[in-house]
Amino acid sequence: MSLALAWKYIGGKQQFFQSCCIFGGQAGVKASDNVIYIRQLLMTITFMVLYFILPILAGYNKPLMATKVMGNITFGYVLAFLEIIMGWVMAAIYINKAKTFDRLAEEAKG
Repeated sequence: MSLALAWKYIGGKQQFFQSCCIFGGQAGVKASDNVIYIRQLLMTITFMVLYFILPILAGYNKPLMATKVMGNITFGYVLAFLEIIMGWVMAAIYINKAKTFDRLAEEAKG
């Protein structure tokens, strides 16, 4: 289905509108949806692994976390700092994707 038809209620009146699919055709939509879901899944798995690795290593591998990397800076501090950076990067990716989806939703509304 290349056109999505929907009924929308605005101010008590029924208003009929059409919005064109962005990717053109059902096959294009399905393929792009699969790519988006795979990216979201990979991003979620990456975040969860990196998020939980810090407390797990802190609890079970103290010699590794106490390893000095540069001067008095230990591996634990480097890992914690990278976790903060990872959170900011993932938030930026999410914001950019949300802006894209918001723009596409506005275009679909007409």
